[in-house]
Amino acid sequence: MEKIILTLFFLISQTISAESIEFSKESFAKAKSEGKTIVLDVYAWWCPVCNIQKSRLDSILNEEKMFKDFVYYKINNSDSLSKQELDVTSRGTLIIYKGQTEVNRLVLEADKEKILQFLKKGL
Repeated sequence: MEKIILTLFFLISQTISAESIEFSKESFAKAKSEGKTIVLDVYAWWCPVCNIQKSRLDSILNEEKMFKDFVYYKINNSDSLSKQELDVTSRGTLIIYKGQTEVNRLVLEADKEKILQFLKKGL
């Protein structure tokens, strides 16, 4: 019975959370070269704004079918090399790429409507 409950919990948690991928330069370069729309989320686990952003991103990416093909990467704020290469100076930074081109950047913004408008620039 416990195994069934754990399995159900796992399946439910997978359906209510946008699938983010831990950042790697290789997969990021591949997604860019394939012309995909990419969302980068520079976060810190202890950052209140980052946690709100994550919750709102999950909600929007799961509810809005128009974003179903977006690739969603998380970059830990302690990854200073990636942050430097992406010219990120703050946790709570969201960046969107269409292929090789950065199209928008949002810093320390947790308003759901503003995050939605940010994501629409990747369409």
